[in-house]
Amino acid sequence: MPRTTGFEVLRSLPADVHRLHVVFVTGFAQHALAAFEIDVIAYLLKPVQQEKLMHMAERILHLRRHTGTPGICYSDVITKAHLSCQT
Repeated sequence: MPRTTGFEVLRSLPADVHRLHVVFVTGFAQHALAAFEIDVIAYLLKPVQQEKLMHMAERILHLRRHTGTPGICYSDVITKAHLSCQT
């Protein structure tokens, strides 16, 4: 199966999808400018430091709370961010 990039995934989403808060986590610095041109909120390079990932999770939660976007469990986002730093 061919690999799909994060850019392709974002382009494939229907226009009526709620605005997403996207953070790219990658080992490739050369795509950072293109990522910001499509309004990602962060572009983190691997290996990601735990405090950077936690900061981005907190930032997303803050944005989601202030935009009233439904369907998110805030504690789950923080837990997943914390767990992903441990693997």
